[in-house]
Amino acid sequence: KLDTPNTFLTTDSIYGDFIFEIDFKVDSTMNSGIQIRSNSLPYYRDGMVHGYQVEIDPSKRAWSGGIYDEKRRKWLNPLKDNPEAQKASKQNEWNHYRVEAIAD
Repeated sequence: KLDTPNTFLTTDSIYGDFIFEIDFKVDSTMNSGIQIRSNSLPYYRDGMVHGYQVEIDPSKRAWSGGIYDEKRRKWLNPLKDNPEAQKASKQNEWNHYRVEAIAD
């Protein structure tokens, strides 16, 4: 949607426990992420997408792999105290995520 701060590719399906694997390469000027356990409900902030995001962060702070709670609690695990994890994502290369969503 034009003139919005975020854009989301979504599904109408509801998922239980899952493992999601993806290889990705991201533009160095764009912050991105993978929403999991997220919703867009008419009664929550007029349908605003909210829920967990596995961060894809090409900026110098390097928080790729961190967990952000979109439009709710914000950063749950920003990686600021995990330099080894901060070095794992490789700019301008293919990266691999394995995301496991088990129970709550």
